[in-house]
Amino acid sequence: ALGGTSTFLAANLYAKSIFGEDALVNVSVEKKEDADGKLTGYIRIRSKTQGIALSLGDRIALVQRMQGLGDGRKGKKTGAIQPAAKAEGAE
Repeated sequence: ALGGTSTFLAANLYAKSIFGEDALVNVSVEKKEDADGKLTGYIRIRSKTQGIALSLGDRIALVQRMQGLGDGRKGKKTGAIQPAAKAEGAE
């Protein structure tokens, strides 16, 4: 909500590599209303090729580790945004 107070966000991001590979990143984030106010959510990377999806997933996990946002493992809820780096065919 633009004018209200919302605790979640969903966004779709598009990227194209220098090699012409396309990738779509779906981001879903929620701010918990507990005392810590941590962010939790998922990042889903979709691509026709596996290479760009794995590369983006590795980069996201690296940034999370550098900022102390959990271990970046897929599916484990640590209070950090979890990358779900998996190449999926176009639908």
